[in-house]
Amino acid sequence: MENQEKIERRTFGGANAMDGYAGFRVGQSYQLRYTVLESGEVSIELDHAQEGVGPLVMPFAQFKTWFTKD
Repeated sequence: MENQEKIERRTFGGANAMDGYAGFRVGQSYQLRYTVLESGEVSIELDHAQEGVGPLVMPFAQFKTWFTKD
């Protein structure tokens, strides 16, 4: 199965979301480019990351909790 990139606007927040985590601010909306990996994790491209910093990878359940659809 091929991983497919998705682009969606989502708001960072939810249970236990850490303000400032990977540059995200609680209550802010972001246009995210992400891929659900075969491992069940989500890889998020960080447009605001410093050069040379790879994508953020987190469990899918955490992604759904921290990033809600707008």
